[in-house]
Amino acid sequence: MQAIPPPIQFLPKPGTPSTPWAQWKQLSMNYLLASDLLTATPERKQALLLHSLGAEGQRIFYTLPQPVPPPSTTPATPTSSAPATPDIFEQTLQILQSHFQPMVNVVAERFRFRKRAQLPGESVDIYSASLRQLTKYCEFNVFTDEMIRDQLVEKTTSSRIQERLLLEKDLTLGKAIDIARHVERAVREARELNTTTHQAGFIILYISYYLIDHYYSLYNITCHMPATYIPIGSACDPTGLLLSLPYLYYYII
Repeated sequence: MQAIPPPIQFLPKPGTPSTPWAQWKQLSMNYLLASDLLTATPERKQALLLHSLGAEGQRIFYTLPQPVPPPSTTPATPTSSAPATPDIFEQTLQILQSHFQPMVNVVAERFRFRKRAQLPGESVDIYSASLRQLTKYCEFNVFTDEMIRDQLVEKTTSSRIQERLLLEKDLTLGKAIDIARHVERAVREARELNTTTHQAGFIILYISYYLIDHYYSLYNITCHMPATYIPIGSACDPTGLLLSLPYLYYYII
């Protein structure tokens, strides 16, 4: 089985991490799970975590105060269990979390969430996913889906979607996203159909002007010839004007 590549290093050199701590932590945990390393010893998981931090990340970690487990003053007896040994991997995660995860301002996070409007050309799937990511530190708890639904109704760029959602009774987030997808698809297909129709009309109009232009060019060339040289049914012959147009069309095309 091919080895699964570890996540990108969190902080290989001094500066700002390219990936936020919360996101990078999730990537690291997914890597341990996919690599079947969650059951490894805490020491090995800690070594893998520190290795993935990068050189600068490790330097910072070793400058942070390390938690020291309190010594056990009561000796273990046959009837009492010994105190559990602290998990060094979990301790390391907590130390890094405290240092790299900024303090969360719930009011500011909610303000950022409510300011997020759908961007022009942004699909409802991408917009709803972005809203859900913004709710991570908003502490909406059980009302998260309702908040995302309300934001979708209020901040969508499509008046058709907004009107359609406002007509629904007992609107859930899943139902709102499903309706918005159908409206988006219908609008997109109608726009493509109109574009095709307009292109066909333009082609017909272009051919018409092309025929008229060439007809008058031929008229100007031949109509100044002596009458004896004007052929019957030509573009200059009034009696055969209409009959000459099909031949002219065939000639041009």
